Amino acid sequence: MNEQNIKKVPKKFWDFINENKDINYNFKYDDSKSILENSLHLDSIAILTYININFLLDSKSKKEMIKLLKEDELIAEEEKRKRYNPDTIFKDKEKNIEQPINSMEMIEYKESILKKIILKIKKFLDKHNS
Repeated sequence: MNEQNIKKVPKKFWDFINENKDINYNFKYDDSKSILENSLHLDSIAILTYININFLLDSKSKKEMIKLLKEDELIAEEEKRKRYNPDTIFKDKEKNIEQPINSMEMIEYKESILKKIILKIKKFLDKHNS
């Protein structure tokens, strides 16, 4: 920012930033690139937007910026709703669950011959012991 814009931001706000900044954060900004091209942290963009709206823009520009931010927020919310819609989020999973069930066949259980013989002997012994 140029010196004139820096003076528009109250000292109290600069003090707040200085008191709460991360001293380990390595800030890199290339003046030859736009803000978007600089890959700034989301918090940095939020702070710059706050400064811009509250201290630098005139009232007409401020209203336009707020309108744009609200439109962006609505678009982002719509995208989230489409992506995470509870009505549709489980449809694909239900399809995947149904497929194995449909492809399963009933298997007839057959006792082994040895087991059949043992059961018949037990029955025979039970009849004669009673």
